[in-house]
Amino acid sequence: MGFIPLDSSYINGEINERPKYVQEARENARLAATALSRVAGISVPVMPVLAFAGSGVITFYGMPKGCIVSAYQELGRVLNSRGERLAAKTVRKLYAYADHPGTWVNAAFDRYEWSKSD
Repeated sequence: MGFIPLDSSYINGEINERPKYVQEARENARLAATALSRVAGISVPVMPVLAFAGSGVITFYGMPKGCIVSAYQELGRVLNSRGERLAAKTVRKLYAYADHPGTWVNAAFDRYEWSKSD
């Protein structure tokens, strides 16, 4: 295969520009943490997770820091290997917040007050 530059990846036998999956996962985790923290009233940390589906082998050369990366089929095992980090009651509460559609409404627009024009 040879040398692959750091800003590229090897997918389906071709060298490609590196997908921005890790950056997108981190941004989505940040947005989720902000929304959940707002409705919970406390800081709720969210860990970004990438789970790749497909039949190909996933090979990593340097795992990204602060992001869990796994094959979809192995995701349960990978998450379980991290141990129980939350009590069952906390999981139920967070699930209820995450399941509520109001959690995901943009809070900045909720506070906007429309003014009447003369």
